[in-house]
Amino acid sequence: MGGLGGTPANEGQSVAISTTPIAGSLSRVGSTAWPLLIEGILVLVAIGALLPRFAVLAAQETGRQGRFAEPVLTVRGLPDPVLPKLCTSLGSFAEPIVRDRLCGRTRAIPESKRIERMPLVLAGAMAAAKEAFLAPLKEAQAWSAELQQQQREGAGELLVLGNAIEAAAAEVQPFIKHYSIDSAGGPRPLVCAFNRVERALALAAAAPDGHAATPLLASVAALPVARAATRDACDRFETADVLAAASALMADARTASVKVTKNEAMRGLLRTAGWQWAAWALAGLLLLDLSRRRGLATLGVALALATWAAAAWIGRVPWPLGPSLVLGRESADPLAIPADFVLWLLGAAIALLLAVPWLRKTLASGSQNVASVLGYPGLVFATGIGWLLLLDLSANGQPGNRYLALY
Repeated sequence: MGGLGGTPANEGQSVAISTTPIAGSLSRVGSTAWPLLIEGILVLVAIGALLPRFAVLAAQETGRQGRFAEPVLTVRGLPDPVLPKLCTSLGSFAEPIVRDRLCGRTRAIPESKRIERMPLVLAGAMAAAKEAFLAPLKEAQAWSAELQQQQREGAGELLVLGNAIEAAAAEVQPFIKHYSIDSAGGPRPLVCAFNRVERALALAAAAPDGHAATPLLASVAALPVARAATRDACDRFETADVLAAASALMADARTASVKVTKNEAMRGLLRTAGWQWAAWALAGLLLLDLSRRRGLATLGVALALATWAAAAWIGRVPWPLGPSLVLGRESADPLAIPADFVLWLLGAAIALLLAVPWLRKTLASGSQNVASVLGYPGLVFATGIGWLLLLDLSANGQPGNRYLALY
């Protein structure tokens, strides 16, 4: 009887022992899942609390007093700098003072032939520059003609159409005067500079590039003089003055073109900043959860690089380390080609993905638990507040800070 009485007890003990690991594993899963769930809910709460604030800024995308508004007439499509190409091919023909200042250490390729005509690269830059200045005028004239046609046909409100025609006409004359544009020849200083290009090739290339050294070099270099017998609108200008004026004009146009690009990017940023912030906060949460898993260090770094490369491309994030403005996408077109720095980030991600089998042991990582369910949600809320402040400073603060949020 004693043996028989002990059997049920032993069986109960063995059952209890056999079920303990299952209960323990379920308990561990539950203890891990709850903090992650609470953390995710708090992130959604932070996003929901601040997202309406972004909508207020999106409604005023042109900023205070229209600081980001696009003007009717803008110079677009200016040619790329041609000075480096001419220094390489024709730098040996330039005067030493010009070559040393403009070409620097660029190695010039000696030419055996005489230069008898304008280089094709310079002629192409001239044609592109002229078209960049004349195209806005042609567009304004076409738009004004269309509005006048609608006005004659009664296709819209006469007062609204009349105001639009007056607004377009009000910008045309200041634009023509500011850039000294002839009716068909383009900006007069630029045209005059290229009319005297035969003996000043290096300086003529520096002028359309807007090179800052052009005025000084034009005053000391040996330049061709204006011919008094020419019946030309340029004959009353000295060559040095023409080159200096052309350089200043192109530098001003290039600066204005960059401002137009920045204004366009700021308008897009104000419209989408809230959704970008929310999307990247959720993406960061997913990457954070992934980093807590065992043995995913290399894969996680690769996915992080790919994620932020996509974010830079989608959000047109500027590259902050370059001398000029380089956006993640050149245009607002959703299918626009990514910038070089985006492609480099994506290339690094692909390289890491390919190296995962070799780096798995070297970069081994253990699993991690949630240290605090308030940590990442608090970071999301703090970055949201900071993002709102930067956007508000750009849109409504001092004009000097208008591009602060863009960078």
